[in-house]
Amino acid sequence: MALRTWVPAIAWTLATIAASGDLFSARHTGGFVIWFFRTFFPSAPYEWYDAVHTFLRKLGHFTNYAILSWLWFRAARYWELRERSHLWQLRWALWGLAFAVATALADEGLQHLVPSRTGSWRDVMLDASGALFAQLLVFRILVARQRSARSQPS
Repeated sequence: MALRTWVPAIAWTLATIAASGDLFSARHTGGFVIWFFRTFFPSAPYEWYDAVHTFLRKLGHFTNYAILSWLWFRAARYWELRERSHLWQLRWALWGLAFAVATALADEGLQHLVPSRTGSWRDVMLDASGALFAQLLVFRILVARQRSARSQPS
């Protein structure tokens, strides 16, 4: 069970940090957007390329850190779970949020060392928003599940 909870969280964190390098810079990811538009929407105005590229990169930030936060929540929950009566604890959510934000800070800090990248506090805030969104979603789902289990006849 530990491998199913800890390894994904650690691996996702390492992959996120690895993506701080040049390979995932806007210069490299933009090529996909250009190819997509030229292939499927050849008459689309060029102004769309940059807007779509920026949107996809920001959506990627948000989604990546939401997943990262959820994975660390799972790892913390497994580490502490001794009884099945608790589906959600604030400390597990804070664990997930803290690891995601710490990774975001490290990620953006490392980007300052890569010539083709720029670290941004706005991206840290976006990443933290994704992490918080995941924790709120986990809370909502698990509390609803717990209520549903209580309301079912034994």
